[in-house]
Amino acid sequence: MSSPVLRVAEIALEKIKPDPNQVRRVFDEESIAGLALSIEADELQSPIRVRAMADGLFQIVTGERRFKAFQRLGRKTIPAFVVQDTLAPQKQTVQQLVENVQREGLNAIDLAHAFQRLMQESGWNGQQVAEKLGIAPATVSRHLRLLDSEAELQDAVANGKLPASTAYELLAIDNPSQRMELFKQAMSGSIKREDVTRARRSSSASATFARTTLVLDAARSITIGAATPTLDTLLGMFEEAASHLRKARSKGISIATLVRMLKDQARQSSNTVVRPEAGAV
Repeated sequence: MSSPVLRVAEIALEKIKPDPNQVRRVFDEESIAGLALSIEADELQSPIRVRAMADGLFQIVTGERRFKAFQRLGRKTIPAFVVQDTLAPQKQTVQQLVENVQREGLNAIDLAHAFQRLMQESGWNGQQVAEKLGIAPATVSRHLRLLDSEAELQDAVANGKLPASTAYELLAIDNPSQRMELFKQAMSGSIKREDVTRARRSSSASATFARTTLVLDAARSITIGAATPTLDTLLGMFEEAASHLRKARSKGISIATLVRMLKDQARQSSNTVVRPEAGAV
């Protein structure tokens, strides 16, 4: 629930400060310029939201792009809703993060940082963040994995130079040297996401196939097979398996039927190497 509005006011830009908890880290100057032209032509359609601070200044709650557009236009004041915070500071931060993630068109890196911050501030795990935002758990974990990638790759995604979908494919490549070589080729425009996907599958197909058993307790264990397994590889496999299991449960599909469906799906994929295991269900 949003904080209640105390009043609408015309506030001097010099008295307004950005929120240090702002989810968006990269602001597209071209987009700001376009917004400024729109405001100059039709004025501001929706006031920004600010909260009053103890020092007589105001902190932006939502609307930093509009604020920056007004600065660009050389305006001295901006219309604003002044809101009252009725929650404890930590809950305010969590609420604001949720609202910004749902409202703003964030790039994948900003979104990943927002998910990470939500988990830190709220104590939620990835599954709970996904439930609160109404998105798939795999979306949260996939974004969080971006934060473990090389700085050059993160910067490219944040600045819109590398599509997030290509970055996800690159992260599935375990060999750092191969990953960065393909990254450089993607940045030069010589290859696209589909080429990265083919390279990843080719690398996986030629790698040594290994089994890994995770013992949960005395009565439960999970055995999986993967080429050159790493923590990221295993995590990705578990997330994919969990997604299939949730869909099967929601549709009332049995385990045996799900296993058969996945095997059929694998056989139909010409680029998938199917390695049957003795005794596998």
